[in-house]
This record gives sequence, structure tokens and C-alpha cells, in this order.
Amino acid sequence: MSVVYRLTQDNRKQSKTKGKWYARSLHTGVIDIDGLASIMQANCTLKKSDILAVIAELVDVMRAQLQNWRHFTRTIKWRDCSFCLTLNLCL
Repeated sequence: MSVVYRLTQDNRKQSKTKGKWYARSLHTGVIDIDGLASIMQANCTLKKSDILAVIAELVDVMRAQLQNWRHFTRTIKWRDCSFCLTLNLCL
């Protein structure tokens, strides 16, 4: 899996790093829940319909919990990468 970068220069007038160049990662596509479920089905013993049912229930439970002013935080480590997911209620 490759990562695509674009070089960008800091052009903000008041920035201490004005003129310096930075690499910014770019996304190269979008995947929907159906596509994720297809990939997950290929990697485990669950069927796509089971995965979609769990995701649908997860959305309902998370909505209810977020409405009760709770937030979710989960750090997932996989190979050399760490992903942090935090969900908060936005009003």
C-alpha cells in the first residue's frame, strides 16, 4: 500500500515557518460501508450480511450513547500503524 503525498509551501503571513515546504498526504479514493463489509467478509468467517447488521446496530448504539454525552475513544494498532478514533456529539 503506497501513500501519495503533495508538497505544499507554508504561505501564511504570520507563520514562523513561512516559506518552508511540507509533505501532505492525499487520499486517493473513498470506500463505503458495503465495500468495507465485502473486504471484511473475505478476511474472516463472517458473512457480509452479518457485518452490515453489526455496523447498523453499532450506529444506533453510538448515537444513543453520544446523545447521553458520552464519547468513544479507541486506539487500534495494526502492523506499523496506529489509528485513533474519537467520536463526540456535535450539536
